[in-house]
Amino acid sequence: MSKMRKVYALYKGDNLIADGTIQEIHERTGKSVDTLLFMTCPVYKKRIKNGKNRLTMTELE
Repeated sequence: MSKMRKVYALYKGDNLIADGTIQEIHERTGKSVDTLLFMTCPVYKKRIKNGKNRLTMTELE
C-alpha cells in the first residue's frame, strides 16, 4: 500500500492534531503533502529524536 493511502496520526508532543490519510491531514492542517510525507521517513524521526513538542507522524493500523 502506498503512503498516500495509509492512515496516519499527526501529533505535536502528546497532543493529537489530526488523523487520516496524508491528503486529509494536509486539508485539515495546511501542511504541504511533501512535508507530511517527509515526516513519515526514518531520517525525519532521527533528526527530531531529542526535540520536545515536535510534529510527528504515526502510522495507524
